[in-house]
Amino acid sequence: MSGMAVIEVGIPSGFSADISKLEGRNYKGVKKIEEADRKIVIYLDEVSSLAHPLSFSCVVERSLSL
Repeated sequence: MSGMAVIEVGIPSGFSADISKLEGRNYKGVKKIEEADRKIVIYLDEVSSLAHPLSFSCVVERSLSL
């Protein structure tokens, strides 16, 4: 088992993420979810080899018209 861990998910240029549905849910072991600098940052309390797999889903939308 290890201490706090961070997952960073990059958002491609020209897209934005709607993390409101992620923020409103209570995921076991997740301390905080935020959006910063074209990425989604997920803070985990701890990581254990015996823990159940985590699964996240987020919608990204095109923010630039071509």
